[in-house]
Amino acid sequence: MSEHQPVIGQLLGPDASAELAELMRAELLPKTGQIDYLPPSSTMLSALAALGRVSPELHSALQTAARQGSGLMVRFPPDVTRALQDGTLKLMQSAKGTLPTAVNSSTGKIAAHASLAGGAIGTAGATAGAGAAAGAVAIAALPIVIAGAAAYAQQRQLERSLKEIREAIERIEERLEDADSGVCMAAERFVELVGIAADDGGFTPYLTLELAAQRTAVEALYLARRQWIERFKADLEREQIAREKDKGRGQPWVNFVADAAKSGRLEKELTLYVQALLARTKLGVLAAAMLAEEGRGSTALKLLHEGELELRSQFFDLYNRLKPLATIEPETPLRERVPGLRNRTLEAFDTVKAIAAQLHERVLPSIPNPHEAHEVTAKLSPATVAQLAALAA
Repeated sequence: MSEHQPVIGQLLGPDASAELAELMRAELLPKTGQIDYLPPSSTMLSALAALGRVSPELHSALQTAARQGSGLMVRFPPDVTRALQDGTLKLMQSAKGTLPTAVNSSTGKIAAHASLAGGAIGTAGATAGAGAAAGAVAIAALPIVIAGAAAYAQQRQLERSLKEIREAIERIEERLEDADSGVCMAAERFVELVGIAADDGGFTPYLTLELAAQRTAVEALYLARRQWIERFKADLEREQIAREKDKGRGQPWVNFVADAAKSGRLEKELTLYVQALLARTKLGVLAAAMLAEEGRGSTALKLLHEGELELRSQFFDLYNRLKPLATIEPETPLRERVPGLRNRTLEAFDTVKAIAAQLHERVLPSIPNPHEAHEVTAKLSPATVAQLAALAA
């Protein structure tokens, strides 16, 4: 098998959902170059091994990559992720553990059952013979693998795209004194702690508990700040329309915006809102990763999707409102332009420009469109491939 040769895995049996017959592709990765490999947990290894055992094509790809000492990329097409998000594949719970159940979206008939306990996937029962049994194992493993890979990819993307806006916010914070920013700072430090723990063996019960506490605090802060931003946008639009009708020309820095800037409220609220939205998104990705580790892959995918929707819609809407404020300088009286005197309005103008610039250049182009299903990839290192080849043998 040559490098980058596609391998199609027909994981669902002939009696399972026909719409999802082609579930993944695998290709060898080059041995040179910098590759961001997915760090495998025990849950992820177990799920991948289960897929390898029921797919001759993936099994062959693993064995070939292991012999060559190569990494492997497993690609999951967009329709598979969409099926797990929209409920075409549904996962049911019982007192004995997770019961992944394949449900045909049009007929509602159950295609297969499987059980998941302690990271090991095995068939608990099937309704359509061997084909459904193989499909059951795949259904159990797929959400875990896809959600884990998607959470890791989104976390890495957030680190890259939000790094500079985070630095811009930190520079603005030097002028602010507000205890609420401490909530977001604590969340950022927790994210860093989780990164260190991931390199040292993965999630722990303590981290799971702290994540819940961090999410509760950040969610409350975010929703409070979002309420202020929603009122801000409504008042901004109303006064801008009234001013244009009255004077025949537009000026984004209408009276109420200027007043909020002079009091320092505008600068504080915008900064806290962006902080809270960033922290909320990062914590949501961590929660999705932990849900995948617990075998709740479909729930994790839904959480990731909801996070993408909120991040994209809120940032785009905020940018559209800030762009005119960042482009046109506020009208300030001469007495407020005396050198050496602090001018709150001009400081707010600088803040708006900084946030709008970072959104335009770094954040918005990198946010995936949640309305379009996208491929999820899991890049496995040679060491991981060797482990999987042995587990799937």
